[in-house]
This record gives sequence, C-alpha cells and structure tokens, in this order.
Amino acid sequence: RSVGVEKGPIGYPVSWATSIECALRDTWVTVERLLATPEDDLSTVLLSFPHLTDVEKFYSFSLVLAEQVRISGAASHFGIVFFHPEYDRAHASLPSRAPVSGHLPGAPFLKAYISRDNECEDEKKLAEQVTAANYARRAPVPMVNVLRADQVQKAETLSLKGTIYARNAVRLEEAGGEQLQQILDRLKATVESNRKDIGQKV
Repeated sequence: RSVGVEKGPIGYPVSWATSIECALRDTWVTVERLLATPEDDLSTVLLSFPHLTDVEKFYSFSLVLAEQVRISGAASHFGIVFFHPEYDRAHASLPSRAPVSGHLPGAPFLKAYISRDNECEDEKKLAEQVTAANYARRAPVPMVNVLRADQVQKAETLSLKGTIYARNAVRLEEAGGEQLQQILDRLKATVESNRKDIGQKV
C-alpha cells in the first residue's frame, strides 16, 4: 500500500553472496550506488539474495546490517526493509519487545496497534492477524529494500504510530493464509525457473 512515497525507477540488483560478510559488502555497494544516482534515475532498490535462503542466516545478516547502519549514523541517509520467503517476526532470532530496524514491530506492539485501531479484544483473532502480518514481509527470494532517507521519513510520518501495520495485518488475515501462501509459492516457482534472468550481479 502506498504511504505517500512518490513512485520512481526501481533497481533490481542481485547479490550471489553465500556468506553474511559478502552480503553485507554487496549491500553497502548497492547503497553507495543508490545515493550516487539522481532520484529521478533511481528511486529505490530491491536487492535480492538468492543464496541466503537459510532464514537464521538471513536474520543474522539483517541484525548485523541494522547495527552497522545505527552505529555509523547512516540512517540519516537511507533506510532498510527486510523480506524473506519464510519471514516470521516471532522467530527467536529477533527480539519481540524491542524495535529492530528494517523489521515489523514485535507481536506485543502489533497487537496493541491492531486492538487500538480496530477495537478488537479477541485474543485468538489478534493472534491470527499478527501471524498474517508476516506476509507483508514475505517475498519469493530474500531481499533488502534500500530506501532514501526522505522516503523513510514520509513513510514513518504517514504510518501514524502503527496504523499502517495494523491495517495491513487485518487485511492480510482477511485474505487468508492459505491463499497468500499459494500466491507466494507460485511466485517462488516462477523465480526459480527464471533465476538466470532475475537481474545483474552486484
């Protein structure tokens, strides 16, 4: 769903990294290229990692990258959003009660947002909506969306303290997990059969 970020040209580079170290290198190379390119020519980037399918390795990569961005102060220049075919915000690798850059809010926060915006107090329903929210971050291949700082600021301003997260969770739950998984599986099959044509190597 659009949150006020203007549409523009999107880059789809691919990293063939098999290690966290190489994935980090390729991500920073991609960031440098994005920031060195006029926004009219390249608005944002979706960097794919076909070989980082192990979800625990991908989470480790995401946490290291998020920490590098934090300690370097680079968040004033760009933002990151993580996607994975098996994305699950409740995974033990991700802290549930602390925000993690690039990831969905943890279950306690997401439940509070949904309950507040939809006046829902049914715990079973809330749990189903929180689980469905993961589909907002599932993609056929592991990816990092690199956004320019102004895009991040617009998205954060218009997210209205969790409203967008809550709205997405409710709509995804209404769509049904089985149907969403079928769509994801079809996309994964398409990507697998056309892997050589995904994009240019970083």
